[in-house]
Amino acid sequence: MRLFTFSCFIFVLFFVAATPAQQVVSGVVLNSSGQPAVNAVVRHDNLAEDPVETGERGQFTISLKELDSWTILWAFSADGTELGKTLTKLEEGNPTIPTFTIRMTPEVRTITGTVLDSDGKPVENALVGGDGDGWGFPGLCTTETDGTFRFLWEKKVPLLRVYAVKGNVGFNVIGTAEQDEPQITPPEQISDGPFTITLQRPQTARVRVTDTDGKPLAGCTVFASQFRKETPESEENEEDPRLKNEQRFYTHYCPSVFRTKTDENGDATFDWIPAEGFTRIDYDATGPKTGITNAEGNTVHYGYNGVQYSFKNPKDLTIPLQKLARLEGKVVYSDGSPASWVRVSVRYENGHGIRYADADGFFELGSKPGSIVNIGIESNREAMPGVFRFNLGDGSEVMRPTFKLKKGTKLHGIVFHPDMTPCRDNFWICLNEKSPDPSRSEDRVTRQTSFEESVQVGGMYEFTLPPGQFEIFGTCGPMRSENRYFEISPDQEEIWIDLQLK
Repeated sequence: MRLFTFSCFIFVLFFVAATPAQQVVSGVVLNSSGQPAVNAVVRHDNLAEDPVETGERGQFTISLKELDSWTILWAFSADGTELGKTLTKLEEGNPTIPTFTIRMTPEVRTITGTVLDSDGKPVENALVGGDGDGWGFPGLCTTETDGTFRFLWEKKVPLLRVYAVKGNVGFNVIGTAEQDEPQITPPEQISDGPFTITLQRPQTARVRVTDTDGKPLAGCTVFASQFRKETPESEENEEDPRLKNEQRFYTHYCPSVFRTKTDENGDATFDWIPAEGFTRIDYDATGPKTGITNAEGNTVHYGYNGVQYSFKNPKDLTIPLQKLARLEGKVVYSDGSPASWVRVSVRYENGHGIRYADADGFFELGSKPGSIVNIGIESNREAMPGVFRFNLGDGSEVMRPTFKLKKGTKLHGIVFHPDMTPCRDNFWICLNEKSPDPSRSEDRVTRQTSFEESVQVGGMYEFTLPPGQFEIFGTCGPMRSENRYFEISPDQEEIWIDLQLK
């Protein structure tokens, strides 16, 4: 089920201070009227993490063990009736920027049901959640001693499936009233339950992670990204998997269950995989950092790879990871001071990504040896003097360049609704900066951000950009503005571009 398209992304600004043991995220919770929510409970999608309560200004700080994938935080009001969430994809090992907001809404449904094991007995402490188009709320909860569960779900979002999992007991996912509908059923017509989920008996699968020479790698993260059930209609429904929503199940809502670490032999063991009901699992693995990092030394990093596991032909899996070429850059302002928390936009040969410098201006990039990237650095104070191409090298050593910012041009504007009222909802601004390399004229560095009413009022946005050629557009929900093209000259101090949504 392809829920995680570009149009569904919600970019939210975080503050993360990283240590080897934990990462700390701060934010604020607002109620449906926009006022601070006092004593609201904030939880991570990993239920093993301890929840926290908000203070008198709705503020909170929560410590998390890992933030290397799709990360969901959500908040309950003190009486448990209101709920809100925020979602972002954090780059592994990179901090993000303060501060983000969880806005709560009272428009929720209560989903109920019971979880049974394969013998029909109630299962206690099973993890249960919902899956829906447009993300909805993860709705994670655990079952009571009698196997019953209860979670909240956003009313305006269809509930496509309900799933349950418990280690050594099993896993299962069931479709709701959506399952056989030729069109998407209105949320108000979908049952709230009670649903009965019978866990399928698990089987054990072992995954080994090695380098490209076959040497086992310890400390790698291995996870099952999705389950697939192949049917004759699978291929033709690939573009609209909601029509056959039982064909694919993503595991992003419960990362604590569907991931593990390799041991000293490079092995990871899974014992929750259902032997029936699915025909294939997509595995992914990310490598660890090893060695010593200092001015003279080198750090060995390993990359990312995925494999597919078929239930029709069970076998132990080996996932080889390639050593990465690395860049450990530092960003400074024109006066030499560290450019803390600046955003680094990266365009690889085979994709793009976002990184953030830490408090001292340091950031990391990694890719296969020989990779060439376009780099742009964003700061409201100063600008990078144009995007440029950078060769990450052959991986034999870690590159440690310093990037110096200089005075840039201020880009201002207002995002308007179709009726020409300023947009006060969450909106995105997407900027594509053209490469200055004449031989790579089609290359772009994408600079994306989002604004909320609590950050910028009146639909206003602002960037600091270097001289160059740019393309800009704005989005808000299903609405989007036209693409605007403009050029900034070296002597230009500011430019104003308004965007109207349609």
